[in-house]
Amino acid sequence: MIAEPNRDEPRAVLADAWIEAGDPRGEYVALRLATARRPDPEATRRADALEAEHGAQWTEELRQFTLKQRFSRGFVEEVAMRATTFASEAPRLFRLAPITSVVLRGADVPALRKVAAQPLLARVRRLVIDRSVKDVGARILAGAPIAGLRELECGGCGFSTAGIAGILAAAPALEWLHLRAMGASLAELVERHPTLRVSVVAAPREPKAVALLASGRVVRRRPTRH
Repeated sequence: MIAEPNRDEPRAVLADAWIEAGDPRGEYVALRLATARRPDPEATRRADALEAEHGAQWTEELRQFTLKQRFSRGFVEEVAMRATTFASEAPRLFRLAPITSVVLRGADVPALRKVAAQPLLARVRRLVIDRSVKDVGARILAGAPIAGLRELECGGCGFSTAGIAGILAAAPALEWLHLRAMGASLAELVERHPTLRVSVVAAPREPKAVALLASGRVVRRRPTRH
């Protein structure tokens, strides 16, 4: 399950074993897997109740070094944590849960260098950076193991179009890029990457960006907090 976080079968096997052992987490995982396939309000309420009652216990080890934890399909898949902690604790993190999404706190340039040097960054599919690191940070990311990255949120990172181009070259699987705004040069870059979609906070004004908005390649979003 840890090595193949997208597969439901290993989760279902664990759920069955926990149910047989009388562990309430078995019911919880089974419910979350079922509602992921087919929405069921009653099953969701039951799963929510189990998470409220037992979630602190299920995340006890993770809470020793992460700031927030988010369940998906029965297991924690997203954490928020200090960037320097990710750099040092990634092996422990990925042993405990099928993590695919990481929100980095305090991700300044020195911390980002440490993150980029962590080989297990290659397992992350969604990455959030919370600091202005400008193109120094973009170059650090471009040299990191991010080939499998599918979503990058860096609204306040201060990347130039050239910096983003370097990241796209290192992350060919990237599907979503979340930014604050889009100008003409970035719109031209996005046009050259037909599988990439971009979300922005500020309304696009440049004609090419407006055209991308009309096509659905660019969408507007509200500012997010992590």
